[in-house]
Amino acid sequence: EYAYFMMFRLWTQLLSLSGANKVAIREITNFISDTKINQIYVDGITGDIADCYYNIRDYHKAQQLYEKIGNKYGIAKSLAALGDYQKAIVLMKELIEDRQKRNYIVISLDIEQENGPYETYLCDLADYFNKTEQYDSALTWEKKHIIPSRFEMARSYYNIGEAYAGKNQIDSAIYYIHKAKEIYRTQRQNRQYSITLSKLLSYYTAIGIQNKAELYASDLVQSARTDLISSFS
Repeated sequence: EYAYFMMFRLWTQLLSLSGANKVAIREITNFISDTKINQIYVDGITGDIADCYYNIRDYHKAQQLYEKIGNKYGIAKSLAALGDYQKAIVLMKELIEDRQKRNYIVISLDIEQENGPYETYLCDLADYFNKTEQYDSALTWEKKHIIPSRFEMARSYYNIGEAYAGKNQIDSAIYYIHKAKEIYRTQRQNRQYSITLSKLLSYYTAIGIQNKAELYASDLVQSARTDLISSFS
C-alpha cells in the first residue's frame, strides 16, 4: 500500500511541477474517493492538493485544506498571498520558535541539506515584515538568524537590501542587493537575477549615479534577451 501510494504521489507531484495543477487535483481527488487508504496517507496527499490550489492562486481553498491537516506553513503562506501579513507573521514566528526549541543537530542537518525549512521560515518572515514596512524587524530577524547556506543566502541578502531601501538607506541597500545579485548570477537563477538588476537600476537612478544606472540597464536588457532565447530553445 505504501509503495503504491508513494508512486501515485510522485506522479501527481510531477504533474504539479509541470504546471498541470488542475489535472493533479482531479487525479488526487479521484484517488482518495476510489481507494481505501490509511488516514495518514490521506493527510499527506491533502497537502499535495493544497499545494496545487496554491499554485493556481486559489489561496482561499489552499488555506482551507492546509487548516484541515494543520499545516501552519501552508496556512501562513496562503494568508500572506491573500494580503493578511500580520496573521502570517504570527504563524511564522510560532514555526521558528518551535524549530529553535529543538536541538542544534536538527538545524545543522537542515543547513547541510541546503533546503531546510528553518532558513526558509526566516526569509519568509523577513519578507512579510518588509511587506508591512516593519523594516527594523526584518533587519533584526535576518541579521540575527542569518545562516551561511547557499540555498537561501541570496534571499536573505535581498531581504536585508529591501529593508534598507525601505529605510531610505540606499548605499546599504545597494551593498546587499549586489551580494544577492552575484549569488543569483552564479546559481543561474535568471528571474531573481533580473529582479536584482532592476532594483540596482532604480537605486542608482534615485541617487543620481547615471553611469551605474546605465550599466545595470544594459545588463537588464541582456538578461531579458537571454531569458527570451532560453524560452524558445
